[in-house]
Amino acid sequence: MKYWLHRISGGENAIAFSYPLLFKNNLLSIGWSCFSREDFLNDVRLRGMIAIDEKYKEEGWELSRNRHCLGRFLCEMEKGDRVVVPTWKSFSVFEIINDKIYCNETIDKKLYFDSNGNPATYSNSCFYKDGKAIDLGFYREVRLISKKEMAREDYADQALYSRMKVRQTNVNIDDLSSSVENAINNSLVNKPINIKEIKEDFSQKLLEKIREMLKDNSFETLVEGYLKSIGGEVMTPSKNESGSEYGDADKVAFFEKLKTVVMVQIKKHVWKTDDRAVQQITEFERNHNFGDEYFTQLWVVSTCDEFTPEAKSNASEKGVRLIDGREFCNMILESGLSCLNVL
Repeated sequence: MKYWLHRISGGENAIAFSYPLLFKNNLLSIGWSCFSREDFLNDVRLRGMIAIDEKYKEEGWELSRNRHCLGRFLCEMEKGDRVVVPTWKSFSVFEIINDKIYCNETIDKKLYFDSNGNPATYSNSCFYKDGKAIDLGFYREVRLISKKEMAREDYADQALYSRMKVRQTNVNIDDLSSSVENAINNSLVNKPINIKEIKEDFSQKLLEKIREMLKDNSFETLVEGYLKSIGGEVMTPSKNESGSEYGDADKVAFFEKLKTVVMVQIKKHVWKTDDRAVQQITEFERNHNFGDEYFTQLWVVSTCDEFTPEAKSNASEKGVRLIDGREFCNMILESGLSCLNVL
């Protein structure tokens, strides 16, 4: 059994249909409607990612990283897997009940209606609403095994809560299996997390000590220790490029099992951290490629209270995760404080 995080809110004109398909008809969906034919699906069953890559080339498309999201949905997810589906400030957990995969040619057309009960039209292997294509193309049968749309604040621990910020359509979260199972079990007995105030008190005290006792290089060592405590292999890039057109990252962590690389810019600030940190890490990522097989995450970790509006806006646009002092201390507490041993 594997664990997945899978979003159903993406895709042009799709969200109005993906929600009722899931919550009313138990069909987990993904995009790529332009590929949604039975002959393509059969080819993927036989040849896996090779068939997807060839289809991309046939369409004249760049072999972008997001094609692996389709590959995971069609080739890696299977019967019995748990799927966490984030929705607005909430989430639900489903189980895949069989290995059947539907495309637009084979799905029951009677199930295809939007949240207001309006049906879609179907033509040439694609569904339409008001003349616009609905970018949903493949579907899996699931069943709800948790409370429907649980509040993230009440049922997701810090690790799961943070992972739901990942922007990919889907990602493997086997490392969070206990977090997912706890969320399922707690939701079924209406037992929300009730130690939030204690954790917040601890995190504030920890942040105060970090600000008071650690110099800049010691804080970088602490961040490195955290990355190692959650399974990362950490390298420190040469500082020769800092301040140049190549950007700057203080630490780069590789998570081999997840095929993920996290590039981190670290700031020891007391009040606010500005947009410079976002510029540095995005420029570094632009000029450093660690292989197409890795999904890249960009982080700015600061001891600040908050980030400036410019930093937030640019981070949102560039896909950078901003982690302020309080959130980082919560992450340390969630990892079990083992990273403090590096100091």
